[in-house]
Amino acid sequence: LSARAYARFYRRAFQEAIADLETILESRPESASLLVSLGDVQVGLAYEQALSGRDTREDYRKAIARYDAAEKLQRDVPSFHLGRGHAWHRLAQAESDRGGDPSEMVARARSDYQAEIATGGPSARHARFNRGQHLCWWGITLTQNGGDPIPSLDEAVEDFTRMLRENSDDVGALSGRGNARTRIGEAQARAGSDPRPSYEHALADLDRAVELDGQDLSARANRAR
Repeated sequence: LSARAYARFYRRAFQEAIADLETILESRPESASLLVSLGDVQVGLAYEQALSGRDTREDYRKAIARYDAAEKLQRDVPSFHLGRGHAWHRLAQAESDRGGDPSEMVARARSDYQAEIATGGPSARHARFNRGQHLCWWGITLTQNGGDPIPSLDEAVEDFTRMLRENSDDVGALSGRGNARTRIGEAQARAGSDPRPSYEHALADLDRAVELDGQDLSARANRAR
């Protein structure tokens, strides 16, 4: 059942994977790793359903409850904070899409990503990338709501820069930093500041990302802004 559940997860057969994992959990109710896996699958299912316009906020909360239950059983489950941070991020997006205030969810996502980064484990780099993407999204959201996006975008740039110090050819980090720098330039232009240095740095990042991976549609789209 376990192998089938993960196969179904990677084939995006989320409901079938959840059924398998819940069956296993009945005989292993104290398994924190199983609860984390259920949370991961439930986030995947909720996101897929959100794409069709469904209100999935309650689904994300159910996934977070799985992570919380896992934390009570075992505080050091591998990738636990990465998964819950992603769930908080998706819930924040869903809350924002429905006109709510996602500020608390944003803070919780950042806290979980930071906790995963602090472990220095195999998922730390992934958590830093996710946090950079999360902070960039939050900066864009603040812009749309009349807030100041630059502090959040600056933090996103720092996360991607740290990743690039370890691997200067990381396409995802280059694309992410280029996007954040583009948004900073836009905010500077609106405020009457000179945006050219930000745009120049953004173009350098995005040009390099496209050079490394011509199929990176995100980099191409941001470069065209």
